[in-house]
Amino acid sequence: MLQPLKTLIVEDNQYDIVLLEALLSEHKGVFSIEYKATTYASAVKALASQKFQLSILDFNLDDNKDLNDIIKDVGTENMGIIVLHSIDTDGSYEEIENLRDFIYLRKPFSDKAMPAFIRKVLTRASEKHIWGIRDDYNFSMEAKILKLKNEQILFVEVKDNYCEVHYLNKDNVEKNFLYRITLTELEEKLEPSIFVRCHNRYIINKNIVTGYSKRSKGGTLETNIISNNAYRTFNYSESFEENLKKLGIIGNEI
Repeated sequence: MLQPLKTLIVEDNQYDIVLLEALLSEHKGVFSIEYKATTYASAVKALASQKFQLSILDFNLDDNKDLNDIIKDVGTENMGIIVLHSIDTDGSYEEIENLRDFIYLRKPFSDKAMPAFIRKVLTRASEKHIWGIRDDYNFSMEAKILKLKNEQILFVEVKDNYCEVHYLNKDNVEKNFLYRITLTELEEKLEPSIFVRCHNRYIINKNIVTGYSKRSKGGTLETNIISNNAYRTFNYSESFEENLKKLGIIGNEI
C-alpha cells in the first residue's frame, strides 16, 4: 500500500467540489485532499507551492483563464493532472489535449452514468502512476508492516498463489517474503519506470541488470545478484521484450 497522494482540487463549482470529494473518499488511502482552490489566483498560488502530487483541474476558470494559462504561469511537469472540461468546450480543449498525457473528465456530473465514469477515471489515475515516481511501499504481513523503497526491492517471483518479494534489508542483506497478490496486481502497484515484467513469473528492478544475451525467441538477463556463489540470471520472454526495450534494458538488434 502506498502513502496517500497529496491532491489539489481546482474547481469553481461548489456542487462539483462536493461530488469530487465524495468520490475521492471512496478510494481510501489513495487520495488525501490537501487544498481546494476556487479561483485562478488561488490555483496558481497553490500549484506554485509544489506540495501536490495530483491536481484535478477545471479546464475553464474565472477571468477567462484556463489550463493553458496555468501551464504558462506555473507549469505542471512534476505532478499528475486530471482535467475537468465541459461538453460545449471550445477549440482550446483540442489544443490542450496534445500538450501532455492528461486524463480528461467530461462534465456535467449530473448525468446518471457520470459517477461510475468518474470512479473509473480516478481508479485509472491511481493505477497508472500519473503523479510521478513511487518510492514508498507498505507491505502488510500479519501483525507487522514492512516498509520498502524502490532501491530495496530486487525482483519478484511467482510462487503458487503468492508473490515472493526479494529485497535488501537495512544491512544490505537480501531477504524475501511471500505476499498474497497476483503478479499482475503487484506490477500495477510498482513504479513502472524502475520495475519491469520480463516473464510470466518475474518482475525485476531494472537497476540489477548488468547485461543480456538474446535467443531467437526471448533471452537471458544477467544481474549483479549473487545466488549459490554465482550471478543470478533471469529468462525473459519474447512477449515482454517491448517492456525491456522501453526501459533501455535490451536493445533493438537487427
